[in-house]
Amino acid sequence: MLNERFWSKVDRQPGGCWLWRGAKNRAVNGYGIALIDGKIAYAHRASFEHFHGPVPQGMCVCHTCDVPACVNPDHLFLGTRADNSRDMREKGKGPRTMTLTPAKALKIFRDRGNGETIAAKYGITRATVNKIRRGENWKHVTQPFLHDPRRRDDA
Repeated sequence: MLNERFWSKVDRQPGGCWLWRGAKNRAVNGYGIALIDGKIAYAHRASFEHFHGPVPQGMCVCHTCDVPACVNPDHLFLGTRADNSRDMREKGKGPRTMTLTPAKALKIFRDRGNGETIAAKYGITRATVNKIRRGENWKHVTQPFLHDPRRRDDA
């Protein structure tokens, strides 16, 4: 059972979303996170389980409203990862996909801005930006620059 502390962090909009006002996971699009029985859990998943029971293994708790911070049990449904991906695609949601070219990968590698800003600029994830910068992705493009003594950080 969820306690009063959990519900104190929920802003119930009449007839609409119940917005989680507690901590959010910024790395995963702002989904609410809560400490439940000493463990970190997604707030929308905890709300679903509170009202509908346990989530079967391998299933996701998806949103009909497409609001990651929503914990309204009427806006939540069970689905597989494939169901969730299909639902996002059909609604035009989810991560943007972009085909990187060697030239763009090199620009990302050389760009010294904030990883989150660069990711948004190129329509990729921060993880992809970090892998390019570390030489894990696009190694054939970035490797010559990693150990070049003439390389300038402002290039």
